[in-house]
Amino acid sequence: MKEEISQVLSRSKTDDWKKIKVDFGDSFLEIWVPTDCEILTMPSMPCLVDSGVEITNILNQPIGSPTISEIIFSKGIPLDDITVCITVSDITRPVPYKGEDGLLLPLLTLIEDTGVKKNNIVFVIGNGMHRHSTLEERIDMYGRQIVDNYRIIDHDSEDDKSMVLAAQTKRGTKVHLNKIFYESDVKIITGLVESHFMAGASGGRKGVCPALVNTKSIHFFHSVQVLEDPQATNLILDGNPCHEEALEVAKAVGIDFLINVILDRRFCGCTGGSPSCSL
Repeated sequence: MKEEISQVLSRSKTDDWKKIKVDFGDSFLEIWVPTDCEILTMPSMPCLVDSGVEITNILNQPIGSPTISEIIFSKGIPLDDITVCITVSDITRPVPYKGEDGLLLPLLTLIEDTGVKKNNIVFVIGNGMHRHSTLEERIDMYGRQIVDNYRIIDHDSEDDKSMVLAAQTKRGTKVHLNKIFYESDVKIITGLVESHFMAGASGGRKGVCPALVNTKSIHFFHSVQVLEDPQATNLILDGNPCHEEALEVAKAVGIDFLINVILDRRFCGCTGGSPSCSL
């Protein structure tokens, strides 16, 4: 512990502090906090009885959108040739992707049942400026069945050759986007919706910007002029420059289908990894 921190703590009265648990990976850290600290959390939700069936049913009854199969057939492209790109979150987001109870296998079944070739489906990990994923992280996030049978790539915000100019926003930002995602015939984004300290809420358009854009665009997204705006805060969308910038990019790129989840306080409270979530 740094000496200056140790000195501050030595002068603090901590005898009546309370112990709490905070999430740390798949486990917890126990920390001590003052008694007047309030713990903000989400309510527990019952787990889905059969997540795979429930997810399939929901995907077949999307809100405000054609179904996956209708979207694919509407492209008018031979099924042997049509390409599908699915952007997924990295290890920093607890999205329930893997296994029979996760999002990806039911989604892939619907896609491939239309006749789309497995080799024409690619996953792009929306790293933003995060580091590339490891094999272990991919298996943990998406499952061995996905990792072994589908092409998965990490977005690299610093690799200009892997991107194309996709939009110029009203604020003057020239946005370069992941080329594989941009040029795919069917674009699907996935993610997690929760309160976000500057974008208002996560998920949705953030699966494109900042997840799949170049470093310069991400710098604006996190710039002082954006973050100092009083509207750039939790659960505010109207007039939020962070939200508006990301939404403008997503609309310019064109998204065919969106899958978002809302999680409870523990992501899953049941054995086997069934997501206790709403789609």
